[in-house]
Amino acid sequence: PALKLAYELYIKTSELESLKGQQSADSFMVHNLRKVFTTPLLTVADFMEKGIMERRDVIWFIRNCAYLGEALIEEFAAIEGGEALKEVSLRELLEKAVERVKAALRLSDLRNEMILGIKPPERRFPELECDLKLKALEKALTNALFVILDNAYSYGATEVKVEVKKVNGYVKISFKDNGVGIEEELLSKLKSRLKEIEEMNEKDFKLNLSKRIRGGLSGGMGIGLQLVQRLLLKHVAGKKSGYLEIDSKGKGKGTVVTLNIPV
Repeated sequence: PALKLAYELYIKTSELESLKGQQSADSFMVHNLRKVFTTPLLTVADFMEKGIMERRDVIWFIRNCAYLGEALIEEFAAIEGGEALKEVSLRELLEKAVERVKAALRLSDLRNEMILGIKPPERRFPELECDLKLKALEKALTNALFVILDNAYSYGATEVKVEVKKVNGYVKISFKDNGVGIEEELLSKLKSRLKEIEEMNEKDFKLNLSKRIRGGLSGGMGIGLQLVQRLLLKHVAGKKSGYLEIDSKGKGKGTVVTLNIPV
């Protein structure tokens, strides 16, 4: 079943790539399907042809792709909206996001090890000592947590620490990593970009994101973080909306990303 699902999604990715004039959600779906399925499956095919990958590794690899595919479908649904606020366990959502990140890292680690001979680093993943119940959009918040963690480990972090506190009617979920950090000029541009997204309506955001993805403008400007900002804006309590904060002391000094959820 995992092989069949992965193959079918690979075909659908190719079909979607040929479409023109789609909205940003479709563009984002294609962008991530390529990342999750097309590149990994082509890599597996190459390994199998060369006889350097055993059958059990292929099965494991494809199962991982299928698992991430399910997560991607949830992410797509969260972007499209339609989800209602409900009481959720922050610990459970974080654990779910961490499992997805681990699955994504296993894929990239295997490719790096087999192609480049680079052994994966030892990593420490965040845990919550005390649980917190809050009203949130479950899928949207889970995917926001996933994007933050995936960004951190993808940019060199080997450890991410999480801190949760209530301040002025918000639950603040802060992630501090030891990754590559962000230079001052780029950080300033990213903050400005996140501010712009706060002021965009849904239609303008989708069109803008679509242009950026198709135009190859994602590099360095945090497409994932922009999506997190949009997902957080869907969290509303009274006159307050959720929002994202990001800070870094500079190159090589890690990054702190904070999700603010109104309560």
